[in-house]
Amino acid sequence: MIGYIYKINVHDKIYIGSTINLEKREENHNIDLIENNTKLYRYCRNNNIKKINLVLLDTLEYNNRNDLLWLERDYIEKYDSIVNGLNMVLPVYSLEERNYIKKLTRKNYLKKLLRGTSFYDKYLFVYKNKVLNNVLII
Repeated sequence: MIGYIYKINVHDKIYIGSTINLEKREENHNIDLIENNTKLYRYCRNNNIKKINLVLLDTLEYNNRNDLLWLERDYIEKYDSIVNGLNMVLPVYSLEERNYIKKLTRKNYLKKLLRGTSFYDKYLFVYKNKVLNNVLII
């Protein structure tokens, strides 16, 4: 199967995504622009963006969808599009990262802060605060 990595430019911010059908994904982004309330679509509406255009970054022939998601993640990290862009979470993470986040967020000072949040919210907190390398910056 062939997959695509794309970006969406919204003034000074970037969103990175992946798909197997660029035309259909662009169409769905433009429908979601009207109907959804995620970080990407709110930012677009706040900046008077009426139409989303995808820019092709990379193409990958793959057998396992995770290969495409790892490539998407590489681009998200390259463009730093979670902290300084419009992506909200990474599309995939390793078992080691997942276990590390679980361990870290069980510590008392973070356990109280992150009580009741989803794993993705915990991951985003850890990612934004650069905890993955045992350095917590709060």
